[in-house]
Amino acid sequence: MTNKQILQAWFEQVWEKRDLAAIDHWLSPDAICHGLADDDEPLVGVEQFRRYAEGMMSLFTAMEVEIDDAIEQGEHVAARCTVRATTETGRPVTFQGMCWFTVQNQKLVEGWNQFDFAKMMRQLDSR
Repeated sequence: MTNKQILQAWFEQVWEKRDLAAIDHWLSPDAICHGLADDDEPLVGVEQFRRYAEGMMSLFTAMEVEIDDAIEQGEHVAARCTVRATTETGRPVTFQGMCWFTVQNQKLVEGWNQFDFAKMMRQLDSR
């Protein structure tokens, strides 16, 4: 698989299918995920990421992550994405972002995320 295909599989399996077991398949056990925690500290390891994913999934009944554009170079893949989600009341939420991942041995080992969570929260607050 190419790194872009790995990233696409990650988004589809973890976020769209809500398969928390896929986290173990695609994320390195000691992975570092930047840009997701409120305190600017990275999430380290599968369990910290799983707790984050569970929290995000509690906000939405469905989520789609579309890769609008992606670039691969060596062990890196960068993508510009659009996230379309639905709340439990059926309200749509849309926000964009970018991510940069390092992939080794078919696993995501480090990720830098810059998503417009402020836009997401504004839409959630207006429900």
